Amino acid sequence: MMLIVGEQGPLRKELKRALTRDGVVVRIAESAEDAHRDAVRHMPAAILLDPAMPELESIVALRRLEADPRTCTIPVLWYCSDRIEGATCWAHALAVDARIMPPFTALQVLRRTHIRPGTGNDEAGGHPCRT
Repeated sequence: MMLIVGEQGPLRKELKRALTRDGVVVRIAESAEDAHRDAVRHMPAAILLDPAMPELESIVALRRLEADPRTCTIPVLWYCSDRIEGATCWAHALAVDARIMPPFTALQVLRRTHIRPGTGNDEAGGHPCRT
């Protein structure tokens, strides 16, 4: 299962469609609070975060996930178009695991998170918390 965090929009819709088409179970969260709650409750294999959420919600979500020992090892990826200025810089500055851009495929997401296709398992055994 993967958790997509972001407001409803064409990129979120495209990402969800690509993942579900390839058999990945997807949950949606629209706020930092929902993202943290759902991550704790469902322990997704990865969290796909929209850096363009209003009022710095993406940064709030990332910081909450990092601060919680239950969620700090879950890989977090930005999903955004190349039109988001500075998204690559944000990803590096905030210690996001990777950045993905359309066209989205489940294999692209799985490769960026080191999850073996069809298993939902982290091949590398996770990463240390970024605290």
